Amino acid sequence: MIKRELAKDPALKNENWDRFLPQFKPKNVKRKKVKATKKKEYTPFPAAPTPRKVSDTSSASSSSTSTSSATPQFLALFFCWVGYAEGMRASLRS
Repeated sequence: MIKRELAKDPALKNENWDRFLPQFKPKNVKRKKVKATKKKEYTPFPAAPTPRKVSDTSSASSSSTSTSSATPQFLALFFCWVGYAEGMRASLRS
């Protein structure tokens, strides 16, 4: 584009245009190397779950004779909810 403009000007038509043209310095730029990624083999089943830090290790190591692991607080909340659900069912029937 600069050369076209300089060619149109009759005064600069026969002169050296180097002073008007941009001077680019060559640069040695390192390019990033593309890492080859290995494609993982397809497995139709999900991976086995990892044990949790506190609850799974403590429950696995404890020698509890109780078959129920429910806490009294959980049972109280559960039965409270069951009573609420029963009341809702009764109100829907009538």
